[in-house]
Amino acid sequence: MGCDIHLHVEYKNKNQKSWDKSWQTLAFDGLYISRDYALFTLMADVRNYDDVTPVAYAQGVPTDMHWGTKGKYVLHVDSKNSNREGSCSLEFAEKWINTGQSHVVNKECVKTDEEVKEGDFISSPDWHSASYMDIKEVRAVNKRLPYCNPSFKAVIGAMGALERSGYETRIVFWFDN
Repeated sequence: MGCDIHLHVEYKNKNQKSWDKSWQTLAFDGLYISRDYALFTLMADVRNYDDVTPVAYAQGVPTDMHWGTKGKYVLHVDSKNSNREGSCSLEFAEKWINTGQSHVVNKECVKTDEEVKEGDFISSPDWHSASYMDIKEVRAVNKRLPYCNPSFKAVIGAMGALERSGYETRIVFWFDN
């Protein structure tokens, strides 16, 4: 079974007043990055078949990520509307948590040990190895790739253009199986 990455470029203005320092997302559905296990290894030690030292290890999602990015990462426990995208029933949430496929997250997306209940949010059982990187780490990954990955280069280009325009950037990402 293959593994794919779900990647979101986020940015915020470095020079704004404190009320306007929240992260924004470049694309609500994320950006497509072709399947590339050498890249995934360097980014978060995912599919590391050659014992390569990664640039970074998965550290979880940032607590201040954009609500659009968060909406792609979590599921809302809502048994009445469990057939809606982004929702699940309490029954399935309990099953996924009990089998270790998911966990309850608070409003900042931090894992909690609380028992799941209606209205909670859980990590999607399809995702693993969530993390984030700033542009320096992203460039370090690219420098160590033994070849050019055009879609990853495009992400670096977008981040660089935003940085030159006065924005701070990062990528938020996770993997599926």
